[in-house]
Amino acid sequence: MGLRAGLVEEAQMALFSGAGIVEGSAPDREWDEIEQKIGDFAAIMGVSDPRMASR
Repeated sequence: MGLRAGLVEEAQMALFSGAGIVEGSAPDREWDEIEQKIGDFAAIMGVSDPRMASR
């Protein structure tokens, strides 16, 4: 299972990320990990603020 993915169509790109939720997982920490994954990928692609990428 991929926990990071990207879909490129024409001049648009969508980024996807997930986490492995298991017994003992802390939801807040898992969410932070997802945000970090997307942030790293966005930075590599030159997007300074991933939340603003679609604007």
